[in-house]
Amino acid sequence: MNAIRFTLFTLLLIPAFASAQDPPAPLRVSIGMAGFSYEGDFTYGEEKFRRFYPGTNFAIQFEGKKPLQLQVNAGFGKFREQSDDQFLLAADGVTPNTYVETSFFYTDLRLTLRLLKHSPVRPVLGAGLGMLNFNPRDQEGTFLGENIFSRLENEVYGTTALIIPLSAGLEMRLNRKISLGLAYIYRITASDYLDNVSALGLKQGNDALYNAQLSLNFTLGEQLAPKLPAPAQPPTWPEVAVSQPVADPADSLMQQEPDWMRLWAEEESGNVLNSVEPVETLPNPAEASPRPEVLLLEKPSTLAALAKTRKLDPEKLAAANPRLEGRLPAGTVVFIPGE
Repeated sequence: MNAIRFTLFTLLLIPAFASAQDPPAPLRVSIGMAGFSYEGDFTYGEEKFRRFYPGTNFAIQFEGKKPLQLQVNAGFGKFREQSDDQFLLAADGVTPNTYVETSFFYTDLRLTLRLLKHSPVRPVLGAGLGMLNFNPRDQEGTFLGENIFSRLENEVYGTTALIIPLSAGLEMRLNRKISLGLAYIYRITASDYLDNVSALGLKQGNDALYNAQLSLNFTLGEQLAPKLPAPAQPPTWPEVAVSQPVADPADSLMQQEPDWMRLWAEEESGNVLNSVEPVETLPNPAEASPRPEVLLLEKPSTLAALAKTRKLDPEKLAAANPRLEGRLPAGTVVFIPGE
């Protein structure tokens, strides 16, 4: 039950760890085949080659940019060992088991360090903390934990123990999404009963598990590009409306001085009497046409449009404003001839 709780706890850490990645990293899933063996009271004094028993390993982690990454591991395996009586201490009324077959399930949260980022072959180191659930049985398949005659009276143990996995290995990238891993993992356990023997064994200390592992790693999703700061935008200044210059009516009068204006100025100044021209050629002020209306345009227009709007003769309007052609800007002074 404790192993299941620890597994759920480690799985809940994955979303929290994913949110810490910036940018979000793709998920990497590993499936491995392992050969397990154990070190305990049944292997004490043995120098022969140890037997390895098959097992599996599953791992999940995020393919982040940083060399240190959290990895969740889970797997199962078993081992079998047999020992001679000479390696076990004798006790009255106790018959220790000389054969054990232990199946186990483990899960751990491991911090892995992957070196040589740009190398096709990368060394990988790891260490963590986990839980182990084990089940030792005899040759008949009977659970040894319930056999009180195989241990001393005060030897009562649980089948769940803490473990500290230590790993070292190599990882070879095959392509962008697949890599191959080879590792050796040594698991220190907090129990001396993986083989159901503790006080009557000659070996001091807790039992341990170790295994060689070959894994295939799959990267799910593409590596996202890091977030770049947005380019600085140039400051926006408020638009200032620039008004068109308004022509001075006096200037317009000076620029558009028609014949009638010249004649009127001469009449006012008394130059008419000094004119060398015959008197009859000068216009009679009493009979002269009425003074024109001075109009200041409030918006751009043309003489043709103004003549149509004011119902004027276009030719007379053009004659009264000989210097005005085309489109006239706002502020232009226009003389409107009288009837």
